[in-house]
Amino acid sequence: MVAIFALHFGLAAFVLLACEVVIPAVGNAAQPSPSGMNYGSLFGSNFFRPFGWWVAGALVVLAPVNLLFRAADVWSDRLAEPLLAPAEGKWRWGHRHLDALEHNLIETFSDPANQAVIRADLDAESGYHVFSISSVPAVRGFAEDFTHSVADIAKNLQPALDQMAWQLACDFAPSGTPRDPKAVKFPIADSPSTWKKAEQRTGVQFRPEHWDFIEHFQPYRGVDGWADSWQGNYVHPLAFLRDLTDEDKHRVSQPVFLMPQQFDFARFHFVERRDGTKDWIVTGIGKPLELGLEVMRARLTGSAQPEINPAGSCRPQVTFSTGDQAAAALRRVERFVHLIFSEFARKFPTLTARAESPLSGPCDAPPQCLAAGYRQ
Repeated sequence: MVAIFALHFGLAAFVLLACEVVIPAVGNAAQPSPSGMNYGSLFGSNFFRPFGWWVAGALVVLAPVNLLFRAADVWSDRLAEPLLAPAEGKWRWGHRHLDALEHNLIETFSDPANQAVIRADLDAESGYHVFSISSVPAVRGFAEDFTHSVADIAKNLQPALDQMAWQLACDFAPSGTPRDPKAVKFPIADSPSTWKKAEQRTGVQFRPEHWDFIEHFQPYRGVDGWADSWQGNYVHPLAFLRDLTDEDKHRVSQPVFLMPQQFDFARFHFVERRDGTKDWIVTGIGKPLELGLEVMRARLTGSAQPEINPAGSCRPQVTFSTGDQAAAALRRVERFVHLIFSEFARKFPTLTARAESPLSGPCDAPPQCLAAGYRQ
């Protein structure tokens, strides 16, 4: 605020100095033009001195006006700061970890040393060359880093939901502190009976409309009208997130390396069928990447060697035990959590508008988040 006054008064002083001293001195020293007109005298002190006072006065008058607008912006920011601000902060940390994981995946497997090598051997009986994995990259170190990265992501996204629940429970509690803090969390229920059980201890600490809102996103309700890109047997984003953070199911976060849909070959000449297509049969896509895995069979022209090693390479496809691509599955969860926040802000604009910024006191963080030691 002080900087605004200083800026305006400093500019006013500069304008006065220029118009009262500098410009008149330059104008009086100016020589007449070839036409006989002395522009320095015409636009010297007679013009710039009044002009300078007008501009300086305007700057001084605008100082408090600018200050009022700035104060209004700051105050509106404070009023518009939602109850979700702490939760969204944790979500952003999860988002950053996910960005880093995606970058690491691309960087790691762009290196030829981390790609699987493919060889080709002629099957004399069928006349096809059999392409198979002859070596797999040493990815043990990457697997460990991957598991830690997944934990960093999941242990920010789920606490973000718990933080949201904590803030809502604080808002509902008359004292500002939930009466049963350990029971305050964002429940994730796979069945109506599980939800009813959570309602007995946790649900009573929320406003009814907030509890109904949370129920709307529960796994037992399925897709429930939300767009979802999941393929195969349906797994709800929150159920998947819970499994990632469940210590008893830590194997879910272990990477599984599969044969990708695309691979690079040397420049072979493939025999063409009558319809003009290449005479090959792809056999290994989506299977665990391991030594000896048959990738495909292809008929090559007669000039091809019976044994070709290396014949090509491929970048492992990193998935979870569910078979879904790791980065895509995590991004799906991240977007679903953000959807919950966005829908809350849309549905309860009055509540978010009257929230203070930042929230302080005993409701800074839910106890389960502190106990879990979530990593940011």
